[in-house]
Amino acid sequence: MNKLVFVIPDAPALSALECWAQMQREQGTHWRLRLWARDEARSPAASLPHLNELQLSDIPGLSWRGAVWAAVMSAVLITVLWPYSRELSEAMQAVVRYALPGALIFFGLWLGGLLGTMRVNPVYEAYREAWSTASGLVFVDCPTLHQRLLRRELAQIGLRYLDTRHRYLGSYRYPQNALAGRRAL
Repeated sequence: MNKLVFVIPDAPALSALECWAQMQREQGTHWRLRLWARDEARSPAASLPHLNELQLSDIPGLSWRGAVWAAVMSAVLITVLWPYSRELSEAMQAVVRYALPGALIFFGLWLGGLLGTMRVNPVYEAYREAWSTASGLVFVDCPTLHQRLLRRELAQIGLRYLDTRHRYLGSYRYPQNALAGRRAL
């Protein structure tokens, strides 16, 4: 899947995008649109899904990092406590072996998500300059096969193509090819 980014230059292009998206929904296409528009531009495109503050934050990116670090710390803690756990009762051994790592991993997920709400998602941070000069941005997830068709249809509406981000292995954000549009010489 590719994530194509288009710039919405003005309000008439936003209205045309709304009509085009309604027509695509009726035809049954499987493209996913996400709109990142200014507050004053949201009224004509009320039916298009908007990116909210939580989607613009880095919750998933920091959550999985927090869980990995918590798993590493719990492995280190179990390694240190393993020789002493033989002296404990069976209930306390179960706590050291299972409950402590589980609690640390869930705490890492929670803390990573909490810190992720305070950080802007780097995927969307790259487009903040384009967003500040335009009426809004549209992020469209589409298969590589339909990429040219989608670019042509949205250019006819009046949207300007900005960038393509490639996603591999079904991951949410990682790994991404930041140099996707460039070819090696």
